[in-house]
Order: sequence, then structure tokens, then C-alpha cells
Amino acid sequence: MPRFQARRDVVPALVAEVQRAVRAGASGVPDVPGIDVGVPGVPGVPGVPGVDAGGSGSAASTAVVLTAPSGAGKSHLLRAAAERLTVPVRIAAAEEVAAARPFALAADLLGVDRPGRLPPDFADALMAALDAEIARGPVVLMVDDLQFADAESLTILAQIVALGGDAAVFLVGSRRPQPHHDLLARLLAQRGVSEWALPGLDAIDLDLLVHDVTGGLAR
Repeated sequence: MPRFQARRDVVPALVAEVQRAVRAGASGVPDVPGIDVGVPGVPGVPGVPGVDAGGSGSAASTAVVLTAPSGAGKSHLLRAAAERLTVPVRIAAAEEVAAARPFALAADLLGVDRPGRLPPDFADALMAALDAEIARGPVVLMVDDLQFADAESLTILAQIVALGGDAAVFLVGSRRPQPHHDLLARLLAQRGVSEWALPGLDAIDLDLLVHDVTGGLAR
């Protein structure tokens, strides 16, 4: 079976994991019909052929990070999962220049204007924005290209993960294996974080990806 064909299973698996975790933190979140749970080695996560799951994730996980090489379809998988979720989703993507702009990713993700001159309590303002968001109900935060995230935003994301399921917030991220970032490595090692390693795509997989997105064939 082509790897992209099997990878389509990642989307329902991710949706099921998010819905389960958010339900644990807040009542009244609807189930996603037709999704079975349980897979060896990763309690509570549906089996996904060809995807290695690691990290400290568990039935009480508060984050999933998809790790795959460039061009492996990570962004497509995040968008597909976001479309299926029944809880509010906030999405942001880190950029290569983000490292020079402290809190740039976190501000974008949480919908907070980032001033040119940052006040000393800007991190508190970001967490206050998150508090206001989850006061309205469960929320899913999706971050693409975590390998480019600025250090300050990674610190904020680590705080969010540390809140646990009681906060009814779940983090979904994607990253390339390189470049290495110590703060990102620490985030991945946090309790409650599951890392799902996806293989790269070959020519057949890319044809399937193009057809899946556009309905046409690659030229």
C-alpha cells in the first residue's frame, strides 16, 4: 500500500485523539462517529500503518506533534484534521524569520497583536488571551513548522502543554526533523506529548497527494 494511502488514517486518528483529550477536560464535546480507539504501544490512539508513535503521550495526552521530512504532506494533514474537528481550532505557522521576532508565533496563534516594542509582561498577556479563549469552551491550537518557532513562543507552548487536560486545550503541531532546537526537543519530551513520525513520500505517494487535494493528476 502506498505510504500516503496509509497516511490518510492519520487524520481520523488525530481527530479521535483530540476529541478524547478535550472531552476529558470539558463536558459536552460531541464524539466523532465511526472512529475506533486502541493501538499497541500508544494507549487510546487508533492504529496507523507506517506511523511510529513515541514520546510520553498517553490516554491523558495534551499534545500530538507530527514529525516528517519536508514535502511529506504535514500541512495537508493538519488542515484535513481541522476541517473534521467539532471544537474551535486556531491555526498558525512558524516562519524561518520567526526566531528574530520573540513571541511572533504565539501571538499569531492566540490572536494577540504583537507590538514593535514588547512590554515586559507580554507573556502574561498571551496567557490571559488563552484563558479568555478556554473560558468560552474547549479549543485546539494547531502549529505548523514548529522547527522555525521562536524560543519565546516555544516556552509559551510548553506552558500550555503543562496545563494538562483540565484546561480543555489541546496542541497539535508539525515539524521537520531538522533543524534541531533544544527548546523544541524539551517540548517533545514533556509529559503528555506524543510524537508521530511519518515517513517521506515517494513518487506514487505524491501523485496520490495531488489527486487527493486537486482531484487531478500530477503533471
